[in-house]
Amino acid sequence: MENSLQKVLDKIVDLAEKRNPETICSILLLDENKKHLITGSAPSLPKFYNDAINGVEIGEKVGSCGSAAYTKKRVIVEDIDTHENWQDYLELSQKANLHSCWSQPIISSQNEVLGTFAIYNNVIKAPNTFMLNLIETYANIAAKAI
Repeated sequence: MENSLQKVLDKIVDLAEKRNPETICSILLLDENKKHLITGSAPSLPKFYNDAINGVEIGEKVGSCGSAAYTKKRVIVEDIDTHENWQDYLELSQKANLHSCWSQPIISSQNEVLGTFAIYNNVIKAPNTFMLNLIETYANIAAKAI
């Protein structure tokens, strides 16, 4: 990934996390083949988690981000530990102490999925209206940057 894009994505994630200090945010990008997610920016997630997720194939029931990229729709998982999309990643999410994940697809002006913007919590949690607006806003900012 181009260094200047990396800096912009890191700044977007940093701003989102500063706005909500109890959350961890990430931006994943769709690869050239539009089939796999690669790490764009996720500095607050553990390295082992980022390494494991980097290159994951998108699909209807692939976590929150893989599903959001595949379906082109926001995916809200309030409880990772019990949600069907996360069953294959349960050991990983528990080791990273992640218990909810809300993912918004990053959509280009040509209506193509570019990646995902996600907000993680280390508690089971549903987003309020403010958080839903926030995730959409940051996904739109990321789309412009990409």
